[in-house]
Amino acid sequence: MNLGTALVLAVLVAIVSAIVLPMVRRRRRGEFSCSGGCSGCSHACSCAGNASGKSDSSLTRLTLEVDGMSCSMCETHINDVVRRNFLIVNVKSSFRQGQTVVLTALPIDEQKLRNVICDTGYKVLSIRTDKVS
Repeated sequence: MNLGTALVLAVLVAIVSAIVLPMVRRRRRGEFSCSGGCSGCSHACSCAGNASGKSDSSLTRLTLEVDGMSCSMCETHINDVVRRNFLIVNVKSSFRQGQTVVLTALPIDEQKLRNVICDTGYKVLSIRTDKVS
C-alpha cells in the first residue's frame, strides 16, 4: 500500500467515524427522532403508539398556516425544528400553500409548537387539529 492510498483510507475512516459515532451515542442515550413513519422503524420507538409504546390507530393531524416561507429551504427549516422538538410520525411543509402538516400519535403542546416555529423566523397564523383514523 503506498502513502497516498493509506492517507485516503485514513481520511475516509475519520469521516465515517465523525458521522457514525455521534449517531451511536444518540441512540444509546435514547435521543433519536422517528419522523418518517414507523412501518420500518428499527429501534421500536413509540411514535406510532401512545406513551406506553402500545400501538394506537388514532393519529392527530395538525395543519398550521405559516407565514414567511418563501422557498424549499424554509420548508426544511420548519420540518427540522418540528422533528427536533416533538415526537411525531411525520411533518411536511409547503411554502406554496403556506402550511405545515404534522402527523402525531402523542399530544403536542400547540403553544410550544408556535414558539419553536416563531424562533426560526416564521409566524404560525393558525392551527387546525383533526383526528385521523
